[in-house]
Amino acid sequence: MKYNHPFIILFSITALIFHSACNDPTVIGSDLLAGDQLDIEFTDTVTIKSYNTVTDSVLTYVPGAIVVESFPIGNFADPIFGTASSGVYAQLSLQSSLPNFPTGSVLDSVVLILPYNAKGSYGNLEETYSLEIYKMAEAFPDTSLYSNQDYQLDKLIGKIDYVPAVNDSVFVNPPGNPDSLVKLPPQLRIQLKENGFDVELFEIDTQFFSSANAFEEYFKGIYIKPVSSNKGMPSFNFRTNTAGIRVFYHLDTVYSEYLFPIFGGQVVTPKYEHDYSTSMINLAGDFLGENAPFSDSLLFLQGMSGINIVIEIPYAETLSDKVLNKAELVFPIQVLPGDDSQQYPPAEQIIISEIKSDGTFRVIDDFIFARNRDFENFSKLFGGNVTIDYTYRVNITTHLQDMSRGLVTEKMIVTMFLKAEQADRVVVSGPGNSAAPAKLELTYTNF
Repeated sequence: MKYNHPFIILFSITALIFHSACNDPTVIGSDLLAGDQLDIEFTDTVTIKSYNTVTDSVLTYVPGAIVVESFPIGNFADPIFGTASSGVYAQLSLQSSLPNFPTGSVLDSVVLILPYNAKGSYGNLEETYSLEIYKMAEAFPDTSLYSNQDYQLDKLIGKIDYVPAVNDSVFVNPPGNPDSLVKLPPQLRIQLKENGFDVELFEIDTQFFSSANAFEEYFKGIYIKPVSSNKGMPSFNFRTNTAGIRVFYHLDTVYSEYLFPIFGGQVVTPKYEHDYSTSMINLAGDFLGENAPFSDSLLFLQGMSGINIVIEIPYAETLSDKVLNKAELVFPIQVLPGDDSQQYPPAEQIIISEIKSDGTFRVIDDFIFARNRDFENFSKLFGGNVTIDYTYRVNITTHLQDMSRGLVTEKMIVTMFLKAEQADRVVVSGPGNSAAPAKLELTYTNF
């Protein structure tokens, strides 16, 4: 099943703004005053079912549409979730001012600049990480792209061993002035000089600099390949005005530079792979899938193209004669033996979507209403963040009311917010957990 939810969120919100303006929807129960809440009943025994599910890919790029800004890169050796791998393909272009390397000018260096995304980085970032950069031999197709797609590669053009400094500014010597330093935002800088690539780019036939299309036909892109195995993943922002390949050169005493940028509309897409067989808890055999032995005891949630959670409320129609004042799904967070909650903190935000009868997903209205109603207090209205008691509480009041009336299906999928950009993960209780089960807390009024 192709999973495309993180990229349609903003489209869904935009579409529903007009709908909400006409119908003035609210989160059911959010406006009740304390004096109005009389004769209200509470239960947390409504039957819910759950299991862990995996997908083959996530949607990562749509031509002409909203694009993802950041992706993690690395081979993440996770003790609980197994191995997660992410490499990134990226297309570069020309600026509005075309490159011009004058006759007689001298090449100083060619550098790939990748700005860090500190918030998206995850796990142990104090180890040495290794990357290789390859020139692509195959152009990107003009279609939507998914995280399980491969593209043919050409030669190695760069490599680096580095310790991520996701929050640290970078100080560099400006060309021609070795005695001074320039402070730059946190970024990784990789020399592209393997197999003569720096000279090749500097001495390229000028016909390929005549237009963006000509250049992109010649230079199809790069692939950033993780080489080392580490206990975390740094993340990089590909949609900034500094991301790209920068050429430094000089003519006599005049030093210049030119950036081949990664524009907002350029293709940037990761290759995600997950191997659950290396998990220390037999994740694949005991927990993944609807019929796994412990599928309702522990639930696993992961970014990239990793594990999601399916939730079912099989008897929702029995609530059709009630006014639902508040309905919250509650997921206690679990830290398993051998895990490290300091190094691997729980995912910051989870969201819930309906699994429609055709298998596609639709963000539930409670999420949409909370975003539209009060963005600053979104977490108070919708929830889905980590609470002080180490729990996720997610408001599904409107969605459950619709479910009880047969307007939506009884199946939902729980995912991380901005899933395709994240390497984060979390383990939570399922409804069959004997110590601290997941449950549906329901406050309602009878007709």
